[in-house]
Amino acid sequence: MPCITCATSGCRKAAAAPRANARTLRRLWGAADIWVRAEVASHPECPADVLARAEQDTDPLIRWKVASNPAIGDEALMRLLTDTDERVRAAAVRNPALSGERLDQSGDPSAKVRSLFARRSLLSPELVARLAADSNVWVRRWIARNPEVSGALLERLAVDPEMEVRRSVTRNQACPAHLLPNELLGAVRRGDAAALDELGLAACIECGCCDHVCPSAIALTPRFVTARAAQRPPPGPGEDPS
Repeated sequence: MPCITCATSGCRKAAAAPRANARTLRRLWGAADIWVRAEVASHPECPADVLARAEQDTDPLIRWKVASNPAIGDEALMRLLTDTDERVRAAAVRNPALSGERLDQSGDPSAKVRSLFARRSLLSPELVARLAADSNVWVRRWIARNPEVSGALLERLAVDPEMEVRRSVTRNQACPAHLLPNELLGAVRRGDAAALDELGLAACIECGCCDHVCPSAIALTPRFVTARAAQRPPPGPGEDPS
């Protein structure tokens, strides 16, 4: 008689196999072992009817696995975003199958889940504004790093009472030319012309965005303009110095 543990282990491996088909997964869904059923619920080839039953399962482990499944539809993910278990809602937010445009705007009671919201793209302006004003510092830290946050909100986050939020603003790729203002400032202060070239100072369009988001209120643009002018070769006879 085969060992029950070995049999269960074999079923779990079968349920996790990339080539497992719908027929096999439907049969394994009837297993008594929760981990076998969890593997079935997370499998991309899991039949739609099994996914529907798994979504309603009383065990949060099963619902968590369903919420992580990239094959599940938007409507099911939207329902799972209202699950009573934090882990299930967090998995639904992480699921790449769910567009940021569909994310709930009513607010989640879990700061962990709201932090995951803040990392997503294509969020509505209303949701972004809510996250930027969140009472939890981690939520504000993550939204401050989101490259889709507007300049006005970044300015507000740049004067946040929490230093970590202000530091996160400096990590935001808000620069339209996709430069790294912190790295450029360091090179300017060192007088490192090679580093300025490598960091792309010549691409600076002097828009002033970095000035607005700098948590130390450093006027970065004038420094970059001066440094770029210093790198230009002197004009030749008859050439326009500008």
